Amino acid sequence: MKTVYMDRLSHSEPVSVFVRNINIKWAGASVYSMPVSDKNAVYQNIADKYDVHFIFDDEKPELHFYSVPWVEVFAIDSCGGCFSSVEDLPGFDSKSPVVYIDGNKKVFWAAEDFEQFIGNLINCKENMKPYSEVRVFDTKEDAMKIFEFIEVKTDEG
Repeated sequence: MKTVYMDRLSHSEPVSVFVRNINIKWAGASVYSMPVSDKNAVYQNIADKYDVHFIFDDEKPELHFYSVPWVEVFAIDSCGGCFSSVEDLPGFDSKSPVVYIDGNKKVFWAAEDFEQFIGNLINCKENMKPYSEVRVFDTKEDAMKIFEFIEVKTDEG
């Protein structure tokens, strides 16, 4: 079945598209942040011990890449890398893989899902391996040179 991509960042409202014999997936990279009121000693301890800094509303990083498929960045480290959930929001009910995207835009598998990631923070970086299911580009235009995208017009424009 043919796969085409749709830019997740260009739609602020939910969009559903169904086309026979075509698999439509989201592309792009976005940031998942938590309210500042959720900051506590547990998150600080994780940052201090494991160099995994969960993102809060007052510290949202600017992303300088575009991914295919879509990733949701939920934590960063001091090396310029980020931890991301693939094609889903991070959380204990998510069954999507967690990947690490380093400062050179190389992608590594970090965990089977968010629960495994949290449960194995102590060995997370040592167990990472290259992951080819996510491709990272400088821009959407670069991604469009390799992947097919569709544009869906909504009532917003």
